[in-house]
Amino acid sequence: MATKHGARPRSKANLSAELQKECTAILDLLANEEDEHWQIGVHYNRIVDGRLAQADGFKDAREFISQRVGGVSHGTVELYGAIARAFSEDAAKKYGSTKLGALLTYEKLTHVNLPSKDPGQVTIKVPNPNGSTTEKHFADCSREELKSAIRKLHRPPKPIPVDDRRVIGALQKTLEQQLGSSEAPISMHARRGPADTFVVFNLPVNYLEPLRDVLDIVFRKPENIVEKRRPQWHPQRSKDATWRVRNGRSRVQKRIVQSEKSVPPTLSTKARQLRSRSRHVTRR
Repeated sequence: MATKHGARPRSKANLSAELQKECTAILDLLANEEDEHWQIGVHYNRIVDGRLAQADGFKDAREFISQRVGGVSHGTVELYGAIARAFSEDAAKKYGSTKLGALLTYEKLTHVNLPSKDPGQVTIKVPNPNGSTTEKHFADCSREELKSAIRKLHRPPKPIPVDDRRVIGALQKTLEQQLGSSEAPISMHARRGPADTFVVFNLPVNYLEPLRDVLDIVFRKPENIVEKRRPQWHPQRSKDATWRVRNGRSRVQKRIVQSEKSVPPTLSTKARQLRSRSRHVTRR
């Protein structure tokens, strides 16, 4: 059963009409005896997407929730917002915020595609006591089975090199600066692969342009702030006069057209003078 939250509004300066409307709606839903987590998430997302908190002088939505809404943590409200973005209201009422929150965590770890309506048929790999796994549908999984599946996926990540961490840090900082807070619906995940670092962005379509602007800002900075990263190409010539350019495990062949006659190098000015004198002496 979901935890009930008592609504305790906290005093501050007068809010704008739009922000006050969303705040009142959240407080009323929290005071309701029924679980209206999805609706709370919808109102919270409106505050985030419209940057209503920043417009009223708050640093971000996190500060607004902590100062204006008591009895519930910002992390809980943020979870409701993520559920409202990912699932329908019917799915939220059917499975509850706890199980759907666990499913969102499982999605981040496995990159599984979640349906927007009913995620009941999503396959979850539930670990067994002997170390093997059993595939079960999300609808058939208990909360403990979901937690167990997530724990198994939490393996120690490979360390990310310093240069890559510098780029990732610049991206994260610029995202927060450009979008106003860390709660914007653009999530960035970095992981170390066998030979390189991979960055994955997860965002709504209407946030593609802001993401483009962020990438533009980061990678157009001076060289001493963010070093331009390009693959290191190492050409190597094989016996059949074919140049193989290797980058990691991939190989690209590049044929070099060679002329049949070699072209002599151009003589320097000093060499031409010496050559002219030598011919003059020989003729004498």
